[in-house]
Amino acid sequence: MPVRRLVSWLMILTIWQLGSMAIGNDILLPSVFEVVKRMAGHVTDATLYLSLGATLLRVLGGFSVAFITALITGLLSANHRKFHDYFEPLVTLTHTIPNITYMFMALIWLGSEGSVTVIVFFILYPVLYQSIYGGVLSFHPELLEVARLYPETFFYKLFHVTLPMLGPSLKEGVRGSLSLGLKVGVMAEILGQVQTGIGHQLYLGRVNLEMADIFAWTVWMILLSLLIDLLFHQGFAAANRAVTDKKGE
Repeated sequence: MPVRRLVSWLMILTIWQLGSMAIGNDILLPSVFEVVKRMAGHVTDATLYLSLGATLLRVLGGFSVAFITALITGLLSANHRKFHDYFEPLVTLTHTIPNITYMFMALIWLGSEGSVTVIVFFILYPVLYQSIYGGVLSFHPELLEVARLYPETFFYKLFHVTLPMLGPSLKEGVRGSLSLGLKVGVMAEILGQVQTGIGHQLYLGRVNLEMADIFAWTVWMILLSLLIDLLFHQGFAAANRAVTDKKGE
């Protein structure tokens, strides 16, 4: 499998380089070597780390609030029919409003710097809510009944019963949300013209017609997304091992 992926990446890079050579214009399609050169220059510049850090903080801030809110409301909706009936129209509304509408509204109300986290929250919340709500509904009724009979606290049941059972659906929901959140966050940074972040660097590349910089910062964004995905998988695996070890004691 790793060999096949390597071959696939080499094919992509080869097609990219051949396309650049055929066009012969770095403003339209820079070469692979020019983009790598720009990225090498970024490594020694503090702007790279400040930009990655600023974007990451905004995205994780919006994701964290969205996850906590979705967890609370998703569990309430799955366990209390009346709450679900009242709350579901609001979730449907937030899910159907176009993403660009959230961006424009947040930018007008909050300004450029404060809007990115809020935009990420509103776009990720319905995705996480549906993942949690649907995951709880997929539980076997007998397992839920047994859980209710345990004389344990709510938080004990949450961390030792509900969340472990939610594992598969929660894993995919969170993974997809993190990737989506990064894309949405960068897009919001570009529209809001923030002073620091990946979106700011992409905006500067567009204004200055520096396509090599646009490609370079896009690659940095992809690498950041892959790093987040790797850390998430490792963290999820560690949490599963901890739960398994706890059960074995």
